[in-house]
Amino acid sequence: RPSLIGLEPQGKLRLQREMVQQIKSCSEDWGKTVIVDTYESLIVSFIMYSSTDNTDREYLQEMTERLDTLCTNYTISFFPCDNKAEETRKTYLLYSETIPLAISIFPGRKLFSYGDILFAHQCETICREKNDSFRICRNILKPLLEDADSDALLETLSVYYLDAGCEVKATASQLFVHRNTIQYRLAKIHAITNFKTDDFLSNNLMYQAIACCRLHPELFEV
Repeated sequence: RPSLIGLEPQGKLRLQREMVQQIKSCSEDWGKTVIVDTYESLIVSFIMYSSTDNTDREYLQEMTERLDTLCTNYTISFFPCDNKAEETRKTYLLYSETIPLAISIFPGRKLFSYGDILFAHQCETICREKNDSFRICRNILKPLLEDADSDALLETLSVYYLDAGCEVKATASQLFVHRNTIQYRLAKIHAITNFKTDDFLSNNLMYQAIACCRLHPELFEV
């Protein structure tokens, strides 16, 4: 999904063609069968995956490195194989509807899995329907929203969960603060919310709550 904003029609077409060629070239070098073409503003490819995750990760890594030489503002989404054309159509419709939401939740990410897309769709449904799951998400974050340091705490929590892979060092680096500051804030968040960052079930609930808040912050205002 290359960003074509600001490009003239000929420039858009040229960029798409060059990206298609890089995808073909990379796939051929890895011995993969690929069908790839442009569709509206997107590039769609059908690729034979390998039998090992490591090989696919290396393949995608090299593909992004090659595409980076042409354009750095793009995203790649990948999905498991659908067996019928109608299933592929449903997957595409889900993707085209949800990828803007996924980018809102994970703005620094370039690769989006099927799970990322489904998670973003789930968060949007929770916020739109304002169901029991939304009530729970809002109640989880409510103590933070009412705290005097709410902005700093919410920003730290968002980056920690959604951008830094729950790593203190990476969170500190992205926020340009000392790691002790992050540890202090996480301890304060735990004290205020009683949610432990090292508990699996608590992590899942907090992850969803902070994702919904980033997606629709206006719904969480106190």
